[in-house]
Amino acid sequence: MNLENWFDLLQFVCALAAGGFALYLFYISNKERRRSFMFNIFEKLYNDHEIRDVLYAVDKRRGFEALEEKLNNKTIDEVPLERALDKTLRYFDFVGSLVRQKLLDKSDIQSMKLEISEVVNYPTIKRYIDYHIEIGINYNDLFYLKKILD
Repeated sequence: MNLENWFDLLQFVCALAAGGFALYLFYISNKERRRSFMFNIFEKLYNDHEIRDVLYAVDKRRGFEALEEKLNNKTIDEVPLERALDKTLRYFDFVGSLVRQKLLDKSDIQSMKLEISEVVNYPTIKRYIDYHIEIGINYNDLFYLKKILD
């Protein structure tokens, strides 16, 4: 093997190492971006007072009596926690769209599983979601999120 072949081999090895290092940096950058994304999602989840009120009401199993009465009587008047519940459902629907678009994956949102599951499986909220579906409000990404977390 002559000197020129050694030089070509050295260039190939250096290019391969540089390519590997670039892939590693891309991986680290992507991981950091997703970590930052999840931090922002959790910050909104627990620092937004309306979403937090819904989570606490579900956890305490009270606070949705007026909504239950509204659903039973089929009235259109706004009731306490309704606006906050709408916001919470839309927020979870948004998170589901991030997962569907592969901007987040199942492992990223696994830590939110309890909150999502408790909200969408709460009996009154399930009825409220069904009511929304009847009037044409769609929650495809929320259902997608629920499905992948089950």
